[in-house]
Amino acid sequence: MADSLGATQEVARTEPPDEIQAVPVRHPGRWIAAAVIVVLVATLARSVATNHLFYWGIVGDYLFSSRIFNGLVVTCSSRSCSGTTSRRSTTAST
Repeated sequence: MADSLGATQEVARTEPPDEIQAVPVRHPGRWIAAAVIVVLVATLARSVATNHLFYWGIVGDYLFSSRIFNGLVVTCSSRSCSGTTSRRSTTAST
C-alpha cells in the first residue's frame, strides 16, 4: 500500500513535458507533379487555341446541338433522381 502511495506522489512531483515543436512535412514530389501538370495543361491549351486545323465552327455546331443538350438533361435528371433515392434509402434504414 505504501508503494502505490509513494508512486502517486512521485508522479505528482514531475513537471509537465516540454511543448512539442511541430515541423510541417515537406512534399517536394507534390510540387513537382503540380508543375508538370500545369506545363502539360498550358501546352495543351496553347495547341488547341493556335491549331488552324481545329475548326471551331464545327466544334460549336456539335457542342450546341440538340442531341447534346438532351443528353445533358437526361444525365442531370438521372443523377438528381439517383441522389434523391439514395438519400431516402439511407435515412429509411437508420
